[in-house]
Amino acid sequence: MFLIKVGYYGSMILYHGSRKKLDSLKAYQATTVDDPKSLPEGELLHAIYLTPNFEFALAMGARPYGHIRIDNNEITFENPELFDPNSDVYIYEFDDSEIEAQNLRRVDAKQYAVVGVEQLTPTNIQHLKSRELIKYYKLMNWQEQSGEMKRR
Repeated sequence: MFLIKVGYYGSMILYHGSRKKLDSLKAYQATTVDDPKSLPEGELLHAIYLTPNFEFALAMGARPYGHIRIDNNEITFENPELFDPNSDVYIYEFDDSEIEAQNLRRVDAKQYAVVGVEQLTPTNIQHLKSRELIKYYKLMNWQEQSGEMKRR
């Protein structure tokens, strides 16, 4: 189960997690090293990807480079040795009522793509550390020892 934050007047807050500190998000062409046919429709759009799930945005922003597998509240990293629990993560918040309905496409249960827009400015930005991920997920191929994360 994940939390969905509701904004003023019943609008939904959408999130984007990143390691980069930005003033606004720009649309980009998503790519994959996998077979594009194996991805859900809408995963490879020229878009800005957002989620109603704060925890999922945090996982996307905190993840090390490589694939990430999320099953329920468990995460497995392809390159766990690259996970730095002290790295900066930025969670960008957007009120869906400020996004034109025709530009907001649901990709799957956890993602929306904003199409037809080249840039979005967040209503709020949270600055966190990657270790916040531990509050929401069990990191399957990591464990914390002596204040540092160690690969299992």
